[in-house]
Amino acid sequence: MPEIAIIKLGSIVQSLREKFGDYDKLIPSYLNINTNILKIYRVNEGDILPEPDKIAGVILSGSSSMITQHNEYTERTAKWIPEIIKNKIPLLGICYGHQLVAYAMGGIVDNNPKGREIGTVEVIFNKKAKSDKFFKIFYPKILIQTSHLQSVLKLPEGATLLGSTEQDPNHVFSIGSSTWCVQFHPEFDVFFIRALIKRRAKLYPNEFDEHKILSATQDTPAGPEILKRFIDIVLHRIGI
Repeated sequence: MPEIAIIKLGSIVQSLREKFGDYDKLIPSYLNINTNILKIYRVNEGDILPEPDKIAGVILSGSSSMITQHNEYTERTAKWIPEIIKNKIPLLGICYGHQLVAYAMGGIVDNNPKGREIGTVEVIFNKKAKSDKFFKIFYPKILIQTSHLQSVLKLPEGATLLGSTEQDPNHVFSIGSSTWCVQFHPEFDVFFIRALIKRRAKLYPNEFDEHKILSATQDTPAGPEILKRFIDIVLHRIGI
């Protein structure tokens, strides 16, 4: 049976990883499926990427690294992504994964000129999202957790913008009928994001208004629903 591949592109910082787990724990925890068809590829640790004909779907994780660092595994995965898209294998890019898809397909990723976006934010979907098979049920808006300094500053040619936040106009986009990319973290809950805010505020006290951001945090049930919806699309594609 084709597998669902979770491509781990980095790690959560150690202090939070020890308390909440890393991407390879957080993402699968919301996927109510037989773990036998899930496989983690830790490409940031040297794992070889799977052959496209062996996978039914792909989730690209977040990372504490930056796209502009051009790590070896970043460049290797960037060369692999176009084949996944060409073969119409369902792909969900999350945060770093979202940026990596844009970069791999010719878009521009760099520091967001408005600075770090962090906390519980509102994603506003545009009219094109109303007809998108993935995001139409989330139209017109959702609350979600996010934390990122870099953003997709220019979408790749052929991409469709689906949703924006106040600070990041290219927050959600699609390519073709099987690739969706989100700057937010559907796998982060309110407890994780509060811990992350407090950690960053302690390390970088002038980066953002800690009290304002913390007071705005809240539960975001759309996050797990987005992960589950992606899996439903994958399973439907392979007839399960």
